[in-house]
Amino acid sequence: MRSNDDDEPVFRPPPALDDRLWRHPSEVVSPTRSPSWSARHSFGLAAMSALGGALFTSALWLAFSTPGSPPVRVREQVALAPVIAVQPKYVSTDDWSTEVSTRASNALFPVEVRVGSSTRTGAALAVIDDGHLIVPAHLLIDAKSVVVIARDGSRLPAVVTGVDTVNDIGVIKVDVPLPIAVTTRAPCPDVGQAIALVGAEGSNRPVWQTSVTAVDQQAPRASAKQVLFRIDASIDPSADGGAIVDSTGAVIGIATNPPEASARDGFAIPMTLARSIAWDLITSGTTVYPSLGFDGARTEGVRDRDGGVRVLSNPSGPSMLAGLRKDDIIVAADGQPMTSMTALLVHARERGIGNTLALDVLRNEQSVAINLTLTAG
Repeated sequence: MRSNDDDEPVFRPPPALDDRLWRHPSEVVSPTRSPSWSARHSFGLAAMSALGGALFTSALWLAFSTPGSPPVRVREQVALAPVIAVQPKYVSTDDWSTEVSTRASNALFPVEVRVGSSTRTGAALAVIDDGHLIVPAHLLIDAKSVVVIARDGSRLPAVVTGVDTVNDIGVIKVDVPLPIAVTTRAPCPDVGQAIALVGAEGSNRPVWQTSVTAVDQQAPRASAKQVLFRIDASIDPSADGGAIVDSTGAVIGIATNPPEASARDGFAIPMTLARSIAWDLITSGTTVYPSLGFDGARTEGVRDRDGGVRVLSNPSGPSMLAGLRKDDIIVAADGQPMTSMTALLVHARERGIGNTLALDVLRNEQSVAINLTLTAG
């Protein structure tokens, strides 16, 4: 498949077997919506068999410019849907997390942040091939210097591009290109989904097998605009900023251990939201959140739906003006299913301030159409 800035993706017949380049599962792709846990709870031989398919990534060439600088063209890799199947690859149940995390491991680097007389440590993930890396914002607050440690042990000075303390996303830049990870297009993982947590410590890339336990979460005392998901593992210091990887090898989240969270909390920032925020920081140095005017969270048991977003608070601002009510359930926006607050926030950011969301709402089992105009938060 080939794509450019102007044309729609074009699918072409696969090459002859002898001409194909075998690709590691971590170069692959996941469907827009990940399979449910019930569909893939048995890992090992069966699970890794599915990873043997030729699942390709889309190399997105993106142009951006900063004030006083010419446009820059950079590349990132985003997961797409499977297109063909080839001979499966088999590994043991114990090895699947290491197998699928290889690509993410190569794009993950230890980071040292000097603050006064102390040093904070964590991990930084490369998702764009021009030297920009994503790192938790809390590691960068009051930073005097930042150093990224390459795989060969060399120490690369980094500059802080920007930070967003709302969702704990920061961006730094080094002067050399680094291997980049494959990231997901899905806005939010499924509860129960099996995942691997990858950290970065020296030359090691520790990997933990775990699962998603909750979505649409917030750290203690966090802004209502914060949307995290929770994993069944505490975040080791080497994994603060580490990659959360699904069974295809695509990065679905950035692990974070903010100061207000306890050592037992395992939080992660959804990757689609992290990418959206990172691009804002790279292009403008700041980020602006559209105001939805309510607190919401995923709800199950919506008829004929995979889920929806329940309005948990009395609407204010734009949602009040639009006629939204507490306990309404938003099931779609602009025709796209909305199964989590994360998905709705990502969609609102893509639409932008001043634009209107066409919401499909369930109210007392009745369908209601609501138009919500986004304002600055």
